[in-house]
Amino acid sequence: MGDYRKDLVARWLTEFKSAAEKSFMLIKRVENMATLSKLNLTVADCREVILLLSARDYVSGPDADSSREGNLWVFGKQIGAQEVYIKLKLADIGEKRTAKCISFHVAQHPLRFPWK
Repeated sequence: MGDYRKDLVARWLTEFKSAAEKSFMLIKRVENMATLSKLNLTVADCREVILLLSARDYVSGPDADSSREGNLWVFGKQIGAQEVYIKLKLADIGEKRTAKCISFHVAQHPLRFPWK
């Protein structure tokens, strides 16, 4: 993938992080909460991990969200011995731009990073 694509990912991450500073939501799915427990992390820790993501952590996206308006972006991060799958979305909730973490769980298969 070219530099243009990497720049696009970096710009989107900047926008996501800006929204996350004001409004962050982790979807409380069973696998997300189990991973937080397994890694001894809080939701605040999860947010901090996400705020440290870079384009090098990019896996895929943007992909259309099949259940709601907007796009989904996938990243990955090594936390201790675990590779964590992170699916993110920017959503407008009312008048507020919200950074949503749809997935934050141990990867079910090895992640492929185009820029690592």
